[in-house]
Amino acid sequence: AITRTRAGNMRQVMIVGLDDVTLTGGPGRLLFGQLADLRRNDAVIIDTVANKELFAWGVEPLDTMEINRQRVEVVGLCRSSPQFSGMCLVYTRRSIAAKLTAEPNYAASWMLVDVLPGHDPETVSASINAALPQLHARPRDRLSRDVITWFRVNSGITEVLGLAIIL
Repeated sequence: AITRTRAGNMRQVMIVGLDDVTLTGGPGRLLFGQLADLRRNDAVIIDTVANKELFAWGVEPLDTMEINRQRVEVVGLCRSSPQFSGMCLVYTRRSIAAKLTAEPNYAASWMLVDVLPGHDPETVSASINAALPQLHARPRDRLSRDVITWFRVNSGITEVLGLAIIL
């Protein structure tokens, strides 16, 4: 998505859509604001990279910005590590993310599921796969391996890193 601040700065951002009910998958450490603030209309939390890139004066609570020509309100700032893609992160609820990106609300590329204490992640994954065959549920360790394998096979990163080492 493309974002623009009041100062006119533009940058591509990655929108992370959190579960509308539980807000699962939100940012870890907030420098200001609360995760619950995302329940407000058109609310977003930006990362420190977005703050530096988009707000020359530093973001303040309730500053506004545009994402894909739609106004959103910054209700929080989170600490983050630089992303491999170089894009800033913007957290919001899934329903708002769908509206901002003009994607159907069912077009999630992945979902984070929290397993209740006392339940086995393998068993929960198997139950999800049986009930919803169009999904592919995996426990955390297997998902990590699958993501790494996907990047190695599909992205060309192995060749690029190998070439960089050789040169």
